[in-house]
Amino acid sequence: MKLRRGLVLVMTAVLIMGAAGCQKQTKGDDTALGEGPMNAVASQSENGSLENGRETVSQEESMGTEGINEIVLNFWYTDAGMTEYFTDAVSRYQKENPGVVINLRMVASTGYLENINTQSIRQTNAVDVYMLHNEDLEQAYLAGLACAYEPEGTVYTTENFGRSAIRAVTYDNKQIAYPLYFNSSFLIYNKAYVTDVPATFDDILNFSNNLEYEEEGSITDNIEKTFIWPVSDYTFNYAFLSDGFVVGGLNGDDRSQINVSNDTVAASLEYYQSLYDYFAIDRHEVDYEYCLQSFIDGKNAFTFAKTGDIPRLNESGVDYGTACMPDISNTISASSLSYTQTLVVNPYSTHVSEAQKFVQALTYEYVNEFYGKTGFYPSCKAWNYDEIAAGVYANYADSTPMPKMMTLGDYYIQLEILLHTVWDDNGEINELLDNFQNFITIQIN
Repeated sequence: MKLRRGLVLVMTAVLIMGAAGCQKQTKGDDTALGEGPMNAVASQSENGSLENGRETVSQEESMGTEGINEIVLNFWYTDAGMTEYFTDAVSRYQKENPGVVINLRMVASTGYLENINTQSIRQTNAVDVYMLHNEDLEQAYLAGLACAYEPEGTVYTTENFGRSAIRAVTYDNKQIAYPLYFNSSFLIYNKAYVTDVPATFDDILNFSNNLEYEEEGSITDNIEKTFIWPVSDYTFNYAFLSDGFVVGGLNGDDRSQINVSNDTVAASLEYYQSLYDYFAIDRHEVDYEYCLQSFIDGKNAFTFAKTGDIPRLNESGVDYGTACMPDISNTISASSLSYTQTLVVNPYSTHVSEAQKFVQALTYEYVNEFYGKTGFYPSCKAWNYDEIAAGVYANYADSTPMPKMMTLGDYYIQLEILLHTVWDDNGEINELLDNFQNFITIQIN
């Protein structure tokens, strides 16, 4: 779910009130993320409960059999793919914590944060925990719907979650959300052809050149192209911008850290452009599905994949490995672009401590069940993953989180146009980068 720019005006109007809400909270508050196919937005009923097909519990109904108030947590999410995991996790948590009732609700993305904000202000059956994409965290934080929590003494460390996961939930040098799961592009290679994992794209070119000297009839005769990838999709081409491409600094939230037009990026894009002549990939004809299926069929030694397609690769029977996104060369480093889905504790919640405890169960304690029920890897590494997952996590830790600056406008559209133009050799690279630098500068100021 990506929130529209119009939300900026709405959130600005409630910023002062939201900030006051943050100040009232104790350490441990934070924010979250969400995205995916949705049903209708939940509507608010007269008694303050929410109705969209699931039974809810109003405050009047939340009395236990002994007359003691139960803790009721409202949990919103937007991704239907998370339903099985969340439903089972809620059931487990309630059994382990008999005094807690959790109202799980999948809602539409339209007006998502506005609806959470409205209920929070009214304190009417307010949402206690919600999902949010990491790139939308600035919007939530500035609206007072997410507050910083103290990571010391918690499980939310780089040791358990990796560098990129922590960067993804950090805003203004404070951790404001809990990483749930992630997606990013990474290199996959066919073990029938590849014995040495490439560390750079130069290594892939060297591999391709050496194939010319294989004897006729060898297994490599099955290869149509050594390397193929969906050139039309910026999420797979981001690495070719190199690590010299900086938008928002380390955590993607610093407007003073914009540097996309420099010698390193220009050299990397020149390298990227040269690959057209080498691999002859028509971006209009080759999409991700084609590349993935071609790899499964044994026609390629290398391609890129995303975490959500690991189950398909595993079921295909191909003997493959995963690896970090290669650097451009020994002198130009590169990394993939990643997004992280997070869970947030609303600072307006009347049960912040219990909400944080519930979120820790979902993002850390129950993660052994996450992959099997969602097909995605949890951000937390504390589960018994295999060699395939090890390469994916190494890539994720090294990846660049999507920036959080909500005034970027059509940033990704313009980024894709830039990469298409370079691939098609329709402009001078330094001039294209200068124009892109000016575009971002105008957007954020």
